[in-house]
Amino acid sequence: MCVCPCLYVSLSDTHSGSQYRQYDDGHAGPVATVMCFPMPDGDHVIISCGAADHTVVVWNLEAGTKRNAVLIEELEHAKNVRYHISKDGTQVIAWCTDSVPFPNLIFVDALNGTKNSTFCHDGLVRHATFSKDAAKIISCGSDGKIVLWDTVTFEPQITITGHVGSVLCCGINEEGTRIVSSGEDCTIRLWSTEDGMQLMMMQAQDEPVKYCAFAKSSTSTKILSCDVTGRVYVWNIISEVIASLIRR
Repeated sequence: MCVCPCLYVSLSDTHSGSQYRQYDDGHAGPVATVMCFPMPDGDHVIISCGAADHTVVVWNLEAGTKRNAVLIEELEHAKNVRYHISKDGTQVIAWCTDSVPFPNLIFVDALNGTKNSTFCHDGLVRHATFSKDAAKIISCGSDGKIVLWDTVTFEPQITITGHVGSVLCCGINEEGTRIVSSGEDCTIRLWSTEDGMQLMMMQAQDEPVKYCAFAKSSTSTKILSCDVTGRVYVWNIISEVIASLIRR
């Protein structure tokens, strides 16, 4: 996640590199992440998330106006907040990576301005992400758990355990049938979203695995992983072997 040190969002022309439009009066501090999405009516919206003010702002790209702003007051006292925006650009997850006594996972409907919050992990929330259709959220934490959430009810559907120590990253495949996770125990694990059963465990690294994800393809048969030393692996989950190793 990259943090922009400015207090505004700027859109540039991809051909000339010149500034197309600047969106002011949205954030009271640095912007943590920003993305642009097409809407069904033909317009486009820009979603920006504040690193310090804990505000999600929705802009109309064509008109250059602010469409909505949602203050996540539940995380007012959090020092470290991260975000993930759904692929359709209408929903945002915010989570706190501090060990806090208040809700540490917030689901935001950016267009309607509604929120749901929960205390989802004991200790730190390490990572959270949407499924492709934004119907599910996957989260993991320092309590060694992976939780599959329903975005309508915001109730946990499955709680998965198996890692030894913190689960550092998690993801879900395009079909929504498999979860991948990685942790401090130096393993990458594959789980079923139907019953939470472990389907596979892989290990090549002798260091904690800080990142994992399904490679973007029509079959979801490959997994990417990266350990804390910078070694990147590509796994073929059909044959359970390393497809390739990328060294820094």
